[in-house]
Amino acid sequence: MDSCNGNHKQRPTALWQDNLRSTAFLENLSGLGLQPEDIDIVLCTHLHCDHVGWNTRLENGRWIPTFPNARHIFNRDEYDHYFSRYEKEEAA
Repeated sequence: MDSCNGNHKQRPTALWQDNLRSTAFLENLSGLGLQPEDIDIVLCTHLHCDHVGWNTRLENGRWIPTFPNARHIFNRDEYDHYFSRYEKEEAA
């Protein structure tokens, strides 16, 4: 699954997304008979915020993995692009 937008994410400059949105995604998943622990693969088609938002969720003031038993699969080029970007920001 592609984890899409996610709740409680701060995105004030992404006008096409709701800032700090709150949806019933996990409740809907439960309605299908699935719990986050049941998901074993998360396929991130690319690393834009609208495709990785549910990789984490806010619980008791902490960001935790939404799907703790899942293997998260990323495209190598996409991962390298974003990793090098953050590496450069940390070095600055």
